[in-house]
Amino acid sequence: SSDPIFYLPRHSRNIYKLLEICDPSASTVGFGEPDVMHSVLRMAVRYDIPKAVSFVKLWWASLVKANPVESYFTAVQFGWEDQAREAAKATVYSSIEEAYTPEMEHVPARSYYNLMKYHHECQSVVSTILQ
Repeated sequence: SSDPIFYLPRHSRNIYKLLEICDPSASTVGFGEPDVMHSVLRMAVRYDIPKAVSFVKLWWASLVKANPVESYFTAVQFGWEDQAREAAKATVYSSIEEAYTPEMEHVPARSYYNLMKYHHECQSVVSTILQ
């Protein structure tokens, strides 16, 4: 008898990363590109793999300061309220009015509005304090 063959409508590098996360003998796993992380996260949620979701959350935390806007929209997309707040706070230190990330396409426009409102209010407070 031959081994079963599974066909998954996903890119092989993303499936490999998901399996790598689930491998108990794997010592370090990185994603390289954010789109790989997002794809692996979507698969982990879709196929109910809590270990992979937890791993991606930990890796996500390392990206917040470098990519707060993308981190915010990723957190919103997956319902991570605490992480969304953390990412929103991290945007205060940069200009985000012209920022765009593909993750914006996966959340309601209200999430963008909320981020911009929060960012503007924080900038106003900082400006008032510095005057």
